[in-house]
Parts: sequence; C-alpha cells; structure tokens
Amino acid sequence: MSAFATEHQAWMDHVLAVESDDQFREQARKQEAAEVLQWALGHLSAENRLVLTLVHLDGYSVREAAGLLGWSMVNVKVRAHRARQMLRTLLLERMRQDDDTTQR
Repeated sequence: MSAFATEHQAWMDHVLAVESDDQFREQARKQEAAEVLQWALGHLSAENRLVLTLVHLDGYSVREAAGLLGWSMVNVKVRAHRARQMLRTLLLERMRQDDDTTQR
C-alpha cells in the first residue's frame, strides 16, 4: 500500500509540474503577444491607434466609436480597415526581421 501511495504521489507531482509549466509558457506567450501589439500600435498614427483600440480592443461598436470620436460610421469603418492593414504590414515585417535574426 505504501508503494502505491508513493507512486501515486510521484504521478501527481509530475502532472502538476507539467500543468504548471504549460501555464507558465502560455502566460509568457500572452505577454510577448501583448508587447508586440503595443509596439505595433505605437507605430500607428494617433487616430488609427484610437479607432483600433476602441473597436477591437475595447469592444465598442462602429456606431459607438463614431459617436465618441465625432466621426461618421463610414469614416470609422474605413479608418479601422486601413489601420488593420497597416498593423498587419508592421507585424509581418517584424516577423520577417525576427526570422532573419533567428536564422543567423
């Protein structure tokens, strides 16, 4: 019975260690993603950063964002679209640079 309890405890310790390691890695990935997003947003104009933040990060509807910004709904949609394109370009360029650095 004692050997069973020891084996069971060792198994539980292993499971908890793996779970803890997975949680740590997930938290590190989220932190890195947040840092990259902040970097990319910092390279956008204030208006583009604001519209993306309101609509995509804060969850405002296009109508609500238009009211807050004093813009038309069409302007918010167009700005958000263009800002997403710029953000995508920035992130792709950063990925290429990171890949180039890693391959050296």
